[in-house]
Parts: sequence; structure tokens; C-alpha cells
Amino acid sequence: MHPGAFPPSESMATPGRRKILAAAVAFAGLAGTPALGARRHRIGFFSATTGGSPIYQGTLLGRLRDLGYRHEEHFVYRSFNAGVDLARLPLSARELIAWRPDLIVSNGALATAAAAAATREIPIFGHVLDTRAEGYSVDGTVPARNVTGVTVDFVALWLKMIELAGRLLPGLRAVALIWPAGNPLLDAVLPTLAKASAKIGIGVLAKQCATGAELRSEIASLARRGAQAFSLVYSATLLPPEQVAEIALRQRVAWVDSEIDGPLVRSGAVLLGYGPVYGAPAVDLANQIQRYFVGTPLEYIPFQMPVGYRLEVNRTTASRLGLKIPPDIEIRAHAIHD
Repeated sequence: MHPGAFPPSESMATPGRRKILAAAVAFAGLAGTPALGARRHRIGFFSATTGGSPIYQGTLLGRLRDLGYRHEEHFVYRSFNAGVDLARLPLSARELIAWRPDLIVSNGALATAAAAAATREIPIFGHVLDTRAEGYSVDGTVPARNVTGVTVDFVALWLKMIELAGRLLPGLRAVALIWPAGNPLLDAVLPTLAKASAKIGIGVLAKQCATGAELRSEIASLARRGAQAFSLVYSATLLPPEQVAEIALRQRVAWVDSEIDGPLVRSGAVLLGYGPVYGAPAVDLANQIQRYFVGTPLEYIPFQMPVGYRLEVNRTTASRLGLKIPPDIEIRAHAIHD
């Protein structure tokens, strides 16, 4: 069994073992950067696609270096991803496991889910949409199996984004959430989100797309289905963002997204962005990995929650859709792009 694994019959420690572990953790925290031994640790970086990975990996490795862990000296590192074909994600996860890493860093909830499906022993530090719905935690923060990292309350986040979209789009009746085909996260969170959204008078339409052609067709049909807005949940890789934006504007439907501080809202592709603010996800994960390296059991490394949320709106896109940004959104927005 991998040293970081939870035994199949014991998802959490017993009270007596917790006291012993707590003392060990306290001592480890005083030890500083450990000598990792003659054998270098193997870190596997796993992402669903190639987009954004170089910057993210650079931040992660930079933080580990700041903490005293140098690439090639203290650990070896290899990157795995499914390229542009999300259907290859399970195969990529198996290739990652075959490399026999000591721990996995996953960039994105899809990558985390695929890695967690491939192993219940190797520790995984990654992004998670909903820790409880996906079975990674009982209380939302304490790991219940071999996964920890950064997370967000997916239902609360998307519900707030839908509510804000309703303020921008008078008479909004439904928002479409478009997911990659075969995404296991959809079934876990959609029923709860749809029920909560119905209470504020806005329906949620769910659609899974496997190809760019399907995504293009789906966006083109939204108005006929009664949806005035849509959000892409890991589906943006099926088509270039500028093509998605062009189709949306032609069909007079609004693209809203959980991305913030990124190019989609600034460029005008997305009308409204509302999402979590972390210290920096890659930095947070590196800090968690450092705690694991000094001997902290995974169950004592809780999921990192956002430090806040940010709202951004694009005024030019609003005008092109015939919308006027209401005063309360003007006041609440952290940034309004022209």
C-alpha cells in the first residue's frame, strides 16, 4: 500500500491515532525542509488538456523551489495530459499511474476525477469542484480518501453566477450548462444546482457535447430551447473561445463564466465572469505538498477554500447584446471592461 493511502476499511483515523498523528505533525512542522533521502520523489503533473499548463507548472515548481525543494535534486517531475481529446483522459491517467509517481498534482477538476478513478493509493493534490458530492470529503474540508487540494462550493458558485446573470438579462428564464460528454461530475452536482436555481425562478438546462460541431450546434439552438445565457464547464476546449463568442453574439445569447482575471471577460468573449479568488492555486498546492513532504498525513491537510469571489463584466459585449449594465452590478463589480 502507498504510504499516503487510506486503508479501504478505514477512511479516517481513530481518536487515539489522531492524537499520535497530531503530535507527529506538530513536531514535523518544526523540522523545516527535510532531507528527502537518496531516492528522489516522483511528482506526476496531470491536466485534462495542454492549455495553461506551462504557466501553472512554472508557478508550482517556483514555489517548491522557494520552499527548498529543487527539481532534479529533490524530485523528478513529468507532465501528462489528454491533449485536445478529452476522451483520452482515462488512458492518460493510466499512463500516469504506470509511471509510478509518489504523488500527483492535478490541474482542474476533470483531471482530479480521472486520477482519483485510476488510483485510491497515490496521494493527489488538485482542483475539486465539490468535495462532498464527489466523495472526497464528508464535511467539505477534511479529506476522506487520497485526494486534497483546492476546492469551491460548485453549487453556491454557479447559483450566484446565475443570479447575477439574471440581473444583467431582464426576463432570464433559463441558463444552459454545457459539459464535455461523459463528465462524471455532472450527475453529482446538477440536481442540487437545478433545484436551487428553480427557487430563484431560473431554470438550468444541461447538455453534454463531445465535439466542436456538437458545441456549435448546441449554442445555436439555445434560444429555441428558452435559454438566454450559457456557461461552458470544461467545454471551452472543444472550440476556440473566439468562435464560441461569435456564435453566441450571432444567436443573441450571453456567455457567462466562472473565469476571472483572465482573457475571456477582458476580450469581450464572455459577458460576465464570477469566480473564486485563491491566494494562487498552484502556490496553495505547493504549500500542501511541502506539508506532506515533512510528514503530515494527508488527512491532516485540508482542502483550501477560496479567500473571496470576484465579479467582472464586459460593457462592450453588453452593448452588442442590447443590454445595459444595471447600477447595482456597476457598484458590485470588481472590474468593468470596455
